[in-house]
This record gives sequence, C-alpha cells and structure tokens, in this order.
Amino acid sequence: MNAQLQKVKTTDFGTMFELTYMIKMKDTINQKEFLDDLRVRNSNLSITLTTDYVSMNTEQ
Repeated sequence: MNAQLQKVKTTDFGTMFELTYMIKMKDTINQKEFLDDLRVRNSNLSITLTTDYVSMNTEQ
C-alpha cells in the first residue's frame, strides 16, 4: 500500500483537521478491515473511502 497526503483543511471553526490522502491499495487488502483499523486510530471520526478511476486509468 502507498499513501500520499493530498490536502489539509480545517473544520468545525478550526478545531479539527480534514485530511485527504491518495491511497493505492493492493488487491489483497480487505477494505473493511482497513477502514475498521483506521476508525480505531482516529477515535471513530468520519472516514470516507472513494475510488478515483480517472487517476487510476491515466497512471497505467
């Protein structure tokens, strides 16, 4: 797995940060387990996992 920080933004009047990462995951990684591990690390705050097909297709 490869992760790169793309964007940092403040939320809730500057009391929290929203971080956006570009993550390239291997096909063998279980996405549910990955998200569950992230939730434990960030005290169960919001996590969104999306797929960026455009970037994936242009890099190949």
